[in-house]
Amino acid sequence: MLAFMMGSKQAFEVSLADVSQTNLQGKNDVILEFHVDDTTGANEKDSLMEMSFHVPNSNTQFVGDENRPPAQVFRDKIMSMADVGAGGEDAVVTFDGIAILTPRGRYSVELHLSFLRLQGQANDFKIQYSSVVRLFLLPKSNQPHTFVIISLDPPIRKGQTLYPHIVMQ
Repeated sequence: MLAFMMGSKQAFEVSLADVSQTNLQGKNDVILEFHVDDTTGANEKDSLMEMSFHVPNSNTQFVGDENRPPAQVFRDKIMSMADVGAGGEDAVVTFDGIAILTPRGRYSVELHLSFLRLQGQANDFKIQYSSVVRLFLLPKSNQPHTFVIISLDPPIRKGQTLYPHIVMQ
């Protein structure tokens, strides 16, 4: 649990088991995204999707250095406790430095027994195989590249953008 204290009293707490992804935005901001439950009833109108934290360099609880700002220290602490890591399951195979066009960036792709993990510099996606709808292998004409497209339902989220397809080159 991540508890928010106001003075000596607890204001509220958030279960870290519900965190699906953490992002470092800039040098001082950490965004926590939560698992979206597709089975929630139509009567529930509100649900917590994400929280954003500003971790100033002057804080005393998460002390950083030149290489790791305090926000990175806070994100690493959350990552060690949340449901965004490997979950105790070792990777079957890992591909480093894969160029992914959507969502854009270079990612390390880890294939586990029950999920795949895309880990970039600022993003970490854990995708259950049950979310994979289709796989496409598309050669690009007149070029040595081949595209691998993974169609997802439900799509992954990066900020406010939903990505129903992952396009790897």
